[in-house]
Amino acid sequence: AQPVTRQAVFVGRVVAVLGWLAVLALVTLASQLVSDAAFGLEIADARVAETVALCALLGALYAGLAFAVAGITGRPGPVLALGLGLALVGYLVAALFPLSDVLEGWAWLSPWDWALGTDPLVSATEPVRFVALATGTAALLAVGGIAFARRDVRSA
Repeated sequence: AQPVTRQAVFVGRVVAVLGWLAVLALVTLASQLVSDAAFGLEIADARVAETVALCALLGALYAGLAFAVAGITGRPGPVLALGLGLALVGYLVAALFPLSDVLEGWAWLSPWDWALGTDPLVSATEPVRFVALATGTAALLAVGGIAFARRDVRSA
């Protein structure tokens, strides 16, 4: 038996990743606010904070996806392929679908659109966007935790 439970290992890794994501978001926010003041950019501080928070939640959603895939497969290849692949596809959907009359209505499928679809630097963001990203992250982390607790752990 391990001296540390599987759930403790999983939760420890989740806390580490989300903690570093929070640090990254705070450093980004601070540097952006300082840069705005230094260069005279007239972007409301609240808009910058909302945008950074949405980007952090977007990162957390894709981290949650990676944890879910890791919990299910236990292999780094699928974690990287699905995590990065779906992040790229989501970005392309959000960036390119609005350019097509036929596909424009489907841009909402992308988490990138959930986070940045209303241009949060210009106008206030609806709370539902924060909730959607946070709920998706929590659901994916729950799937990953349950799957990790049920599968055989192999040494790397």
